[in-house]
Amino acid sequence: RVLDAHHGSRPEREDLLFNEIFERFRDYQAGSGSAFRAFLELLEPYILADRLPVVPPSVMRHLLDHFEARGWHARIEQVILHSHVATMDIDHVVRLCKAHGLYSALIHVYANGLRDHMTPI
Repeated sequence: RVLDAHHGSRPEREDLLFNEIFERFRDYQAGSGSAFRAFLELLEPYILADRLPVVPPSVMRHLLDHFEARGWHARIEQVILHSHVATMDIDHVVRLCKAHGLYSALIHVYANGLRDHMTPI
């Protein structure tokens, strides 16, 4: 019941989800990595529904890198727009946004994370 799609609230045990469970999936990726990729993709609906707005930077980095490798740039932008910027690796996110023309996400990061409303213009 850590992640239960039938609940309209946030996951019950984010500590368990982002520590023990995440680490086990990450460590298991030695083979094909499909289980780890599936775990990352399962996070997306919760983030987009604003039920998981705070994701640890290391987990967010894996998620965004996975989406980038798949060419899912629009999905990267949506995840960024639905996440708290304060918990992101800003340099990594800005690089992704600039590299793929994700201007809404770039403005979101600068305005909400850096309190800079001029640079993205």
